[in-house]
Amino acid sequence: MFVKNSEILTELYISDDYLKIERSSSQGNQKKYYKDGKYYKLNALGYENISELLVSLVLKHSNVNNYVQYHLCKVNNVSACWSEDFLQEHESFYTFDHIYKIAHFHSLSDDIMKFDSVEKRIKYTISFFKDYLDVDCSDYIAINLALDMLVLNNDRHFNNLGFVHDSIEDIYYPAPIFDNGAALLSNFEMFPLFDDMEELIDRVSGKPFSGSLERQFMALENKLKINYSELMTELDDFKECRAKTVLLYQLRRYEKMFNERNKGV
Repeated sequence: MFVKNSEILTELYISDDYLKIERSSSQGNQKKYYKDGKYYKLNALGYENISELLVSLVLKHSNVNNYVQYHLCKVNNVSACWSEDFLQEHESFYTFDHIYKIAHFHSLSDDIMKFDSVEKRIKYTISFFKDYLDVDCSDYIAINLALDMLVLNNDRHFNNLGFVHDSIEDIYYPAPIFDNGAALLSNFEMFPLFDDMEELIDRVSGKPFSGSLERQFMALENKLKINYSELMTELDDFKECRAKTVLLYQLRRYEKMFNERNKGV
């Protein structure tokens, strides 16, 4: 069980009256419930709940304040995680893809492919939202791409990037970072549990601007700063599993790169 020794794993039953299926992942549907202001996501392909927990732990020890914190649980006897609803009553969430389709009637992911470089695809995306919503999302994109490279998230797409609309102030701002369950080789179908870890890592491809997670990261100035010492100390308290092993490998792999590109952050 992947929890601190002192942590009690929440187990609960939730009626299908609260079932909410979202079809936003390219890797398949994950059973989700919404009840009493909390979302519950059940594992579907591997250990998505552990990945969510660990990625939110990384963000806890970073310069990022706007992210969703996940917690482990079991729902209807299935391993899962839960998180608080990040929206207030007067707020709504709109994905990059939804907003772009309102303006252009087709997909952002399709349109950026007319550009021959990662930098141009990202620049086009940033420019569109600056012009359409008057919001600069460059730091938001840079942080997500840096995080995705670090944690090997192969399922970042334009339906888990988005904006929150405040209906009182009538303003938009970047949404919290969320939906990192595909990180850390969590999908057993794509990354079998007993295959060589380093070989599996080499097979991870990126989204949404390039198949290379590193290429996406290098396209923008790094805006993600991590307190390595605090993070490593907290990771020491967790029991061993592949997700933790992968995260430690990635942290060591990119420590120098992050330190070099963190200058001035």
